[in-house]
Amino acid sequence: MKMAMAYLYTITRYGYPPQEDDDIDAMKRLCGMGFRNLELEGLFREHLLSVWRNRKQRRQLADDLGVHIHNFCPVVPECFHMDPKVRTEGFDLFRRGVECAVEFGCETLHIATFHPPVRFKGASPYAGQMNFATRYEVEVDPAFRFADYWQRVTDHRAALMKRLSAYHGSL
Repeated sequence: MKMAMAYLYTITRYGYPPQEDDDIDAMKRLCGMGFRNLELEGLFREHLLSVWRNRKQRRQLADDLGVHIHNFCPVVPECFHMDPKVRTEGFDLFRRGVECAVEFGCETLHIATFHPPVRFKGASPYAGQMNFATRYEVEVDPAFRFADYWQRVTDHRAALMKRLSAYHGSL
């Protein structure tokens, strides 16, 4: 059996999203704890692009540490946006996430669908230090229909996989 550490360790320790140096420090710390299988993520546009720009260095670090990156999760909420133009931009970001996964030698690629289109009132769980005791409040557009949203998510997920397979071969 192989034990792996989820990226939640990095997020919890350094905040959301972590910086490039935080990711590197987390990889070293996890290796020091004895983990040899790690998950990495690309959280939203800026963090994902940073990981993508430095993917070869990340792979080299993993090789130097003797760890394997088994899963990569590009968190790209734009992929599930209601606006087709924004979804197209999201696909380009997600494609870069796939390029990271290929560079890392991942066996799996995690497709995060993100939350429905809600507006956080006050604190947001996607900024700064993680605090599991914080209570979040959201506002939902009265016109929002979850069934319609879910249909778009599942339809778009299938279309995303089809486009990625055409771009990168069988996934």
